[in-house]
Amino acid sequence: MSDTQTYFETRTELTLEEYKRFDKWMHKNLTGMNRIFTIAKIILIALCIVLAVFSWKNGDMIRTIGELILAVLIFPVFSLVHTISAQRTYQMIHKQQDGAVQIYRLYPDHMEQVRKQGNTQIAYDKLYRVAETDTNFYLMLSKMQGVILVKTNCDDKTIAFLHTLVQK
Repeated sequence: MSDTQTYFETRTELTLEEYKRFDKWMHKNLTGMNRIFTIAKIILIALCIVLAVFSWKNGDMIRTIGELILAVLIFPVFSLVHTISAQRTYQMIHKQQDGAVQIYRLYPDHMEQVRKQGNTQIAYDKLYRVAETDTNFYLMLSKMQGVILVKTNCDDKTIAFLHTLVQK
């Protein structure tokens, strides 16, 4: 790793909303889960509609209405399950961290997370991916794990440096 002089330093307050944004981006862009869940939802809705048609043809209006209501509720239920999962993961991460605010030092060849328990260094060439969104930079250690750097907490020079990482 390089010398001990800090290249850039930034702080990230890991709020639930920030984590949800990260989790949504991660599932949409890195895992095949978004496509799999969409296909599963479509299949379940189609199944509910087919069952509702059979129930309607058999004259069972109560069952028909129940199956149509179930078809309508599939998207909100999947969304609720994903939200609960993200909240649990966030709470687990929050307990493991020193608190909501994380300090990151960016050196020319690696980044360092500063913590009470000890600092963690990660070489940029070991990162799975570096991505930029409208609000954040994500330094991905793997498909399912990454560091969130909030743009509003970065000065222009830090953002310019992060852009060089995104382009690699």
